[in-house]
Amino acid sequence: MRSKVWVTFMGIVAAGMLVVPAAFGQAPMQDSVAGTLTRGSGERDTIIWSINAVSGPSGESPAGTIETLGILLRATFPVTCLEVSGNRAVIGGRLTSVQVYLIVVDEPGEAQDRVLDQFFINDPAAPTTCAAFNAQAGGTTPPVAASGSVIVTDAQPFPTSKDQCKNGGWKSFPGFENQGQCVSFVATAGKTPPASAH
Repeated sequence: MRSKVWVTFMGIVAAGMLVVPAAFGQAPMQDSVAGTLTRGSGERDTIIWSINAVSGPSGESPAGTIETLGILLRATFPVTCLEVSGNRAVIGGRLTSVQVYLIVVDEPGEAQDRVLDQFFINDPAAPTTCAAFNAQAGGTTPPVAASGSVIVTDAQPFPTSKDQCKNGGWKSFPGFENQGQCVSFVATAGKTPPASAH
């Protein structure tokens, strides 16, 4: 009797293992950055960044927080923008008169991830978007973080024209179950999300 229960249990586990990878194989619907990175090495210049930022695949509707913990500053900044390109992300946040921008790089394998931060305090010349800060940074490669890691997810942008949905084109965009859903998404300027986003 015990062996039958064990065999049944192992069969259920094996069946579950066959189903789970399909869920993980789905294309991401949102850009995101999540993790914690430490910048600096001395007591006075060390800052710990805890990042939980999301947006649509083209940076729309940014949300989340950037938390900082340092000897001189402890704050939680609501995310105001997110720009993701591959394994590199620019994240912006604002708290009253202080703006912060981070550039993070999710390095492959065992390589240490990277982080660069910039604060703007009551600065009328401060960039107002992640794209503007990214342009100002000019493709700067952030220094290697002292510790920690982030996961950067770059989702495929949604369609912007009905023609992109036709002739099977809808299949190349995440979340759509048919051409009609894709066309509806474009026609409503994104107000009708893909079925899998409900």
